[in-house]
Amino acid sequence: ADWHRFRVSAPAGPTFTGRLAWQATPELQVGGSYSRGSYLRSDVTDARGPVVPGRRTQDIRAIDATWRRGFTEVRGELAFDRWDVFRVANPARDVGYYVEARRTLFAGIFAAVRYGAIRFRDLASGSGRVDRWDYDSSRWQVAGGYRLGRNSELRVEFMRNDTARNPQPKANLLSFQWWLSL
Repeated sequence: ADWHRFRVSAPAGPTFTGRLAWQATPELQVGGSYSRGSYLRSDVTDARGPVVPGRRTQDIRAIDATWRRGFTEVRGELAFDRWDVFRVANPARDVGYYVEARRTLFAGIFAAVRYGAIRFRDLASGSGRVDRWDYDSSRWQVAGGYRLGRNSELRVEFMRNDTARNPQPKANLLSFQWWLSL
């Protein structure tokens, strides 16, 4: 599909999202979430005409866990994503996950590392042909920072992105951030 030719002028519509969590121990919380909604408006068109009605929803089911003890926190999530895509016989699917760890080193100073990935499932058409709908990707992030108080933080972060595609585009990022909450 030619994504750049779509005419979209407003949000896609309502989305239902919910999450349940259970504090298993003082250190461990586990949870699950679900989200379903439209990712395209019903009046979207492309060069071939209107989008097929009803083929524009996304379902996400996820589980997550957070463990905290002292100055260390580890969290992760596993998400199963399903897209009903117009002009595609079967749903597009992907599995995404991340795990991250954060440690307070000294008063206000922290270090963190995070790994995340998305694995795309191949699309099977009604004719038996199999197509790739996107390339698997992964990301490493390393960060450090200083908490200036409850309402402000300084942070430096390096993010390395890898995509299962040749030649691989350079999409790495070095960022310096300062946030303030009023």
